[in-house]
Amino acid sequence: MTESAILTAALAYARLEWPVFPVGLDKAPLTKHGFQDATTHAGLIEEWWTKRYPDANVALGIPQGLVVLDFDPRNGAPEPEAFKWGDHYPVRAETPSGGTHLYFKVDPELELRGKLMQGIDVKAGGKGYVLLPPSRREDGKEYTWYGAQVDMEDRAEDLYLTDLPEWVLSVITRPEATFEVSGEHSETATPTFPWEVGTPYGEYGLQQQIGFLSMAQNGERNQRLNRVGFRIGQLVAGGELKEEALFHVARVAEWLGLEKEEVGQTLRSSYDAGTAKPWKR
Repeated sequence: MTESAILTAALAYARLEWPVFPVGLDKAPLTKHGFQDATTHAGLIEEWWTKRYPDANVALGIPQGLVVLDFDPRNGAPEPEAFKWGDHYPVRAETPSGGTHLYFKVDPELELRGKLMQGIDVKAGGKGYVLLPPSRREDGKEYTWYGAQVDMEDRAEDLYLTDLPEWVLSVITRPEATFEVSGEHSETATPTFPWEVGTPYGEYGLQQQIGFLSMAQNGERNQRLNRVGFRIGQLVAGGELKEEALFHVARVAEWLGLEKEEVGQTLRSSYDAGTAKPWKR
C-alpha cells in the first residue's frame, strides 16, 4: 500500500467528518497530543502525509456519537457473527492480528463503559483511537474493510453507520430499574454498571453469562435465561457478585423479546435455585 493511498484514505475519512491523525507502524501517535490532534482539516492532513510523516498509518480519533467494538480473539472474543446486529450488518474492519472492529452510531450524551464482555472492548468518542484501513504493520499485513473493497476515493459513502444495538446498550450503559432487587445478598436497590457488581472473578462470570444469553436464538431464550439466572445466583451466594447483576441480565432478556413479567418469573426462580448452591473461585 503506497503512502499516496494512505493520504487518499485520510482525506476521504475527513470528508465523512471522521477526524484522523498519523501513527507509526507500532500504532504510537506521531503528533504531540495523539488522538487529541485528530482533524478533518484537509490542508493539515495533506501536510502531515506529504511533508511531516509520509510513511505514517492513519488512525481515527473517535468522535462523539461514534463507538467502535473491538473484538480480540486472543483475549477470548467470540466471532461477531455469533451476535444479532439488526437488519443491517454494521461497518466492519478486519485487523492484521485477526481481530475485528465494528463501527456504530450512538447518542453522544451517553456514558459508556469500556468493555462489553470478555475480549470485546468498547472504544467511545473522545476516549481513544483505532487504526483505519489501509494502515499496515511492519510485516505488510493491512487493516481492511470487510466484504467488498471500499474505494476510499469514490465510495467512502459506503461506510454508512447503523445504530448501536439495544442489547449492547443494555450492558454498557447504566440501566433503569427493570427488575426488583430485594434479596438478602443485595446491598442497594440502585442498578449499577456490570463491572461494579463483584469481584474480578464474578465480573468475568457475568460477562460470560451475558454473552451466552445475548446469542440465544428463537426457541431457546427462556431456557438460556433460566441457566443464566441459576449461575448468577450461585455467584451471588458465593460472594462473587451482588444481586444487582440481575438488572443487566433482565435488560438483555427483554431486548431479546421476552416479556418483562416472564423475565422476572424466570430469573427469580432460577436465581433462588442457584443461591442454594454457592459458587466461588
